[in-house]
Amino acid sequence: MKVMDPFEIDNIYLFRPPHIISRITLQKGCFTVHPTDYLQKEYPWPVKMIRYNILAHSKPKILHALRAMGVNRSTIFGGLESIAMELRIDHKFCKQNCRYRGAL
Repeated sequence: MKVMDPFEIDNIYLFRPPHIISRITLQKGCFTVHPTDYLQKEYPWPVKMIRYNILAHSKPKILHALRAMGVNRSTIFGGLESIAMELRIDHKFCKQNCRYRGAL
């Protein structure tokens, strides 16, 4: 891997980090690195990018659809804290919307 001085970057580059922790592996992220003057100049993107504008009122519907497909905080961030948060969300949802057989 080529190591670059971050202050001498002359273009926009894509960067895929090494999978050194599980969170990076789960997110399958790709980052962009920009020259320090990228706000003042126009630089070409290294690949075709598509921008999606998502309206704020669409968020609950999108989150519900993602959860139905198995995408949630614990599958994106991993770790015990995220798993615990998902269990709390599921418990709250079921308490409000499910019929229980027996007490909780």
